[in-house]
Amino acid sequence: MTAIPVEVPFFAPVPVGHRVTLLGIETRSVGLFGGGPGAWERSPYFLVIDENTRVIYADSMARLHVEATYESLRFLDDTARVSQSQPPLRGQVVSTIALSDHGDSVYFRTVLRIAPDGLQPHV
Repeated sequence: MTAIPVEVPFFAPVPVGHRVTLLGIETRSVGLFGGGPGAWERSPYFLVIDENTRVIYADSMARLHVEATYESLRFLDDTARVSQSQPPLRGQVVSTIALSDHGDSVYFRTVLRIAPDGLQPHV
């Protein structure tokens, strides 16, 4: 299968040849003034997991808990979770481009080309 480019809006320098899993994230809003929780919605954020090293790459806005591990993905609270409606994207990295820009702030992004395991991209 042809490799597909995935633009990651954060620093994720996964080495070529490593296997990765990309997981979507869902969030739900908490009602204003203590109302009940809303429905789960697709978040623009996702996780990149290097299966070879077990390193988790994420944007700080992904609500991932600082004590999250490969074996136990933990979020800051019960308003974020791994997507139940999007299948993960799994495959092998065939190229990695890590880019940065600076001005008033530093900006990182990564472009991974992934040869998927027969799944369609979801990010």
